[in-house]
Amino acid sequence: MYGGPIELWNTSGVTDMSLAFLAAEGFTADLAQWDVSSVTKMIDIFSRSKEFGADVSNWNTSQVTTLKRAFAETENYASDLSTWDTSRVSDMNSICSQSVNFAADVSTWNTSRISN
Repeated sequence: MYGGPIELWNTSGVTDMSLAFLAAEGFTADLAQWDVSSVTKMIDIFSRSKEFGADVSNWNTSQVTTLKRAFAETENYASDLSTWDTSRVSDMNSICSQSVNFAADVSTWNTSRISN
């Protein structure tokens, strides 16, 4: 499953990506081809990251139900998130709390199921 360049990892069976990039600094790998279509949890996935520039715009997030603290305490986060499907997400608690210069476009996100 893993080994070799991170861009080529087979992530198709992953259901929980919580903490995957916790406190990553200057991370710029091209993750556009990662298959995250089975992922349901992304708790703290990018929290405390600084200058995170990896391409995650093509990620199929249609099964994700929680983005709790996903971008909390990030600095200068600017990856494109405008195409993420958040229609199943019910928990975005503290999603961007204490973030500095959060510049990702989330204006198209569906928040109709958010319960907190």
